[in-house]
Amino acid sequence: MSDEDIQKLASEYYELVCQDHHKDRDCHWNIVKRWSYGGKPKYHVEHFGYVYDYEYSEDFSTHKEALNELERVLKAAIAMVKKDIAENGR
Repeated sequence: MSDEDIQKLASEYYELVCQDHHKDRDCHWNIVKRWSYGGKPKYHVEHFGYVYDYEYSEDFSTHKEALNELERVLKAAIAMVKKDIAENGR
């Protein structure tokens, strides 16, 4: 998983949510590198949207683990929105 792969998934998600009402915060997916208490850095994956009603926030030991988790979360969000569109139309 690369930054470009994440960008493609985030773009796909954005294209889906922009078909209906959404807030700006639905369009942000983050990996934050955080140093706490003098320890080694952690990579914090977060998303605080409304459409994908799942405020996600979790730490990982490596950037690769964080990218893999962000891929998983984005794919879940895309699947949820596609299911909603199929069931409810837009």
